[in-house]
Amino acid sequence: MIDELIKLVREGFKTIKDHRKYNSTYSLADLLSAGLAVFSLKAPLLLAFRLQYPLRSENLKRIYGIEQIPEDTALREGLDGVEPMLLQAQFNPLVDRLRKEDMVKQRQVLGGFTLLAGDGTGHFCSANRSCAHCLTKQHRNGTITNHHQLLGAVWVHPEEKTVFPIAVEPFVHQDGHVKNDCELNAAKRLIPQIRKA
Repeated sequence: MIDELIKLVREGFKTIKDHRKYNSTYSLADLLSAGLAVFSLKAPLLLAFRLQYPLRSENLKRIYGIEQIPEDTALREGLDGVEPMLLQAQFNPLVDRLRKEDMVKQRQVLGGFTLLAGDGTGHFCSANRSCAHCLTKQHRNGTITNHHQLLGAVWVHPEEKTVFPIAVEPFVHQDGHVKNDCELNAAKRLIPQIRKA
């Protein structure tokens, strides 16, 4: 079933308009699929797949539908301009598919409730690079670290190992605020998305 869900996500990636103004060697769908592969395989670099694991490189093409495996720099630069809300929309077809497969009833707990777990996680940190959306942390020694974090919600069941992502909400640097965003504020934005899903 996971291969079918990945293909469903890939089809959704193909509907996202390419924000890049220049011609690229890699399609946006390939970049997004490569990003999904990096996270789901917990791989630090795609280059390692190409150089050290030729068989795994073929798996990236077969399972994730990646036609041309991008260089790591092209991956980072290509993904930087994608609006997070366009990616958030990709969860909806997955939830619809799970509903059609009757997974909702199978995974209910305590007499008909859906159990979700949420947690914050960091997915970028640098002392040298930053963007307009970066959160900042000033250390005691005076150095500043730029970072990105998000709050994710996954559908869980106490007797199942498999979890299904339902929604994510980035921590954002809000205009006019001196302090960084936090999990509580992100949760306030995430809960309506969960209800909608």
